Amino acid sequence: MNDHSQRKRPVLFTVWLWINVLMLTAAALIYFLAPQAIVDTRPQMNKNVSYAYGLISVAAVYCTYLLLRWRRAGFWGSLAISIGVTVANFYYTDYASTVVGVALSLITIAFLFWGGSNRLWTHFK
Repeated sequence: MNDHSQRKRPVLFTVWLWINVLMLTAAALIYFLAPQAIVDTRPQMNKNVSYAYGLISVAAVYCTYLLLRWRRAGFWGSLAISIGVTVANFYYTDYASTVVGVALSLITIAFLFWGGSNRLWTHFK
């Protein structure tokens, strides 16, 4: 049996990861191409912060790609980004946005670690 057939990813998790890729790509484009719109809606932000969030979004896309490639580094990178962004969001956004971000990260963690002996984490390298 080859390595690919032993590590079949559940369809729902695959869809979740691709939704993440699409949304993070859209976020990066908005942060890079329309920083003034971000500044107008969040007065405590400036264009440099918008660009920083754009870079973080690109890094998050890469980490999600690593998860699609069965790499644990993708999880650790996503976790580090989530923690950093959560701290930054307490200053730059409202409380509800911060809670939503944490909840979305917890969904990915739940996909990886729930399932007993069949949990997905055991298939990652």
